[in-house]
Amino acid sequence: MQDESTTENDQESKSSEQRNFKKTLIFAAALFLIPFIIATLMGVIANQLSPVKQKTKAALAAENSGNTNLPVCSATADISELLQYRNAMKESGQAVDLTNIRIWAAAAKQPALLISVKPPAPGKEWSWRLSKDGMHALAIEIDPENSLLKQVALYSFEKEQWVWQNRLPWPESHESPWVFNNTTIIRSSKNNRRFAMEINPEGNIVSIDSLAGDGPFPETEIQPDNSIPGTAIAVRSNVYFIKDSQDCSLQGYALSTVPGLYPAGEIGETTCFSGTGLLKFTAKAGIIKVIDAFTGITLSEKAGWIASSNTVVSALASNRDGSELNLLMSSTFEAPQAVTRKWRILYTPEDNNLNISMTNATSIVKTPPSSTILTPLKKWIINLRSESILAVFDHATGKEVTKVDLKKHINCNGNPILEASLLEGESYILLKQRNRAFLLSLNSIVHYGDLLARLKLCKKNLSEYTEDELLQTNLVDNSMREIESANSDKAADTFNYAMDIDQNQMDPRLLEPPALPSILSLQAEFLATHHAWLYATGKLKQLTKMQENDNRAPRANPLLCSRYLQLSGKNEEAKKVCRKALNSLFYDFTPYNRMIRYQMLKTFFLKGD
Repeated sequence: MQDESTTENDQESKSSEQRNFKKTLIFAAALFLIPFIIATLMGVIANQLSPVKQKTKAALAAENSGNTNLPVCSATADISELLQYRNAMKESGQAVDLTNIRIWAAAAKQPALLISVKPPAPGKEWSWRLSKDGMHALAIEIDPENSLLKQVALYSFEKEQWVWQNRLPWPESHESPWVFNNTTIIRSSKNNRRFAMEINPEGNIVSIDSLAGDGPFPETEIQPDNSIPGTAIAVRSNVYFIKDSQDCSLQGYALSTVPGLYPAGEIGETTCFSGTGLLKFTAKAGIIKVIDAFTGITLSEKAGWIASSNTVVSALASNRDGSELNLLMSSTFEAPQAVTRKWRILYTPEDNNLNISMTNATSIVKTPPSSTILTPLKKWIINLRSESILAVFDHATGKEVTKVDLKKHINCNGNPILEASLLEGESYILLKQRNRAFLLSLNSIVHYGDLLARLKLCKKNLSEYTEDELLQTNLVDNSMREIESANSDKAADTFNYAMDIDQNQMDPRLLEPPALPSILSLQAEFLATHHAWLYATGKLKQLTKMQENDNRAPRANPLLCSRYLQLSGKNEEAKKVCRKALNSLFYDFTPYNRMIRYQMLKTFFLKGD
C-alpha cells in the first residue's frame, strides 16, 4: 500500500511540474508578445491618424469622386498661377511632379525676376546707376527744386543692405561709379572739365580731383527689351536691370530664360563629354585636350600621337567622372596593299598619362544619334522634334505634358538641334547642333518648381523678422568687427562661439534666423540656373562665412564657387577658393573626389588673369 501511495504522489508531482512549466512558458510569451502587440497597434493608429495619411486619403477620395476642389489651371497659365496650383495640390496630398515640369516650361516663356531692390525712401522719384563690377547700385534722388544737394544711397547686392545714405552735392551727369571696399569713385564732367569725387564708406566726400581730358564721359547705350517694361539701366553678369515705372524700384531680370540651359562651346566629330557633364574632351591633330565644359577653359592638353593624314580618330568615349578617356585609332598603310590597323589610346587626365595598346584595340560602342530620352526613373519621356522643339511626355499615359521651342533661346538659323542624349551621369542632357553643344540640366526640368516653392517659403519665414534683426546678423557689416574664437585652431567643433568679454556682448551670429543660410543656398542655385554668375557668387560668399562659424549652415560647393568666379571674370578669387578646397582635400585619396581635385588643381595653376 505504501508503494502504491508513493507512486501516486510521484505522478502528481510530475504532472504539477508540467503544468507549472507550461504556465511559465505562457507567462514568458506574454511578457514578450503583449508589448509587441501594443506597439504594433499604436503604430497602426498613428499611421492612420498622420496628416500625410489623411491628405492621401482625401486626395484619393477626391480623385475617385471626380471633384478635387483644386483651382483650374489652364494650359496658358503663367508661373505665379502654376505655383498657386502646385501649392494647392501639395496641400491636398497629390503629386506635383507634372506641375513642376510645367513651371519649368513656363519660365522659358517669360524673363525671371532675379533681383529687386526698393528705393531708400518711398514716395520719391529716384534714378539708379550700377557700379562697374555690378555688385553695388547707386540710388540718386530726383529733386527738381534742389539741383545741387541730392539724397544719395549706396546699395550692396552681396550684403543685401544699404551701405550708406547721405545728402551730397551731386553732379548732373556722371559715368557708372567705381566701388572698392565700399569706397565710391564718381567721375563726372562740368564746364568741359573732368573730375573724380571720392566718397568714403561712411558716405562723406573726402576729395574731389581734376582729371586729364575734357568733355563728358561716354555713356553705354543699353538696348531696351520690349518684353520687360521699365527704364533700362544696365546689363551686368547676364542680368538686365531696369527701373520700375511705378515705385522706382531696381529690378534685375534674367537674359537666359530657359532654366538650366548652358552653352558648352564648339564640338566636332572627335569631341565627347564626361558622364557628369563637367569635362569636355577633344582629340584633333595629335593633341588631346581636357576642357571645362562650362567655363570653356582648357585644363590640360597632351600630345597623343604624331599627326598624319593616314591616322584618324575612329571613336572616343569617356567614363562617368572623366578619369579615363578611350580613343580608338585607325592607321592606313598603302604599300604594297592598303592595310588598316586599329589601335587604342587610354588617357588618364589626373596623372596626364597615356597608355597605347596595339593589340587590345577593342571597339568603342558608338551611341546612335537619338531624339528620345527616357528619364532614369522611367517617369518622363523627353523628345526632340525636327523643329528644335523639346517636348516632355508622361511615360505612363503617353500624353504630352509641355514643350519648349528652343529656337527662341538658341540661335538655330540654318543650324538646328540634331541630337539629344542623356549623359551617363544622368544629370545633363546633351543637345548637339552641327558645330555647337548645349547642356540642359535634367534636375532643372524636374525640380525647378520645387526650387521656386522652397525659395518662396524661406522668404515667407524671413518676413517674420524685422529689418533690424536681419541687419545685425550680417557678417560683413562695417560696424561689426569679426569675432573669432580664441582657440579656433584647436577647437574641433566649429560651433564654439566666443564671447566679447571686454564689452560683455554675445556674438550676434547666434541670433541668425534659421532660414537665412537656407535662402542664401537657394538664391545661389536660382541665380546660377539663369547664368547670373556674379550674384550667385555673392550668395555663396555669405554662405561660406556662415559655414565657417556654424556647421549647421548649408555647405557652399567650392567647385561651383570657383566656376562662378571664373565665369564672372574673377580668376584670382577663383584660385583662392581652389587653394582652400585643395587644403581640405590634401589627405583625401578616395577615387570619389579625384576629378574634383584635378579640376581645382588645374584651375589653381592656370596662367594669366
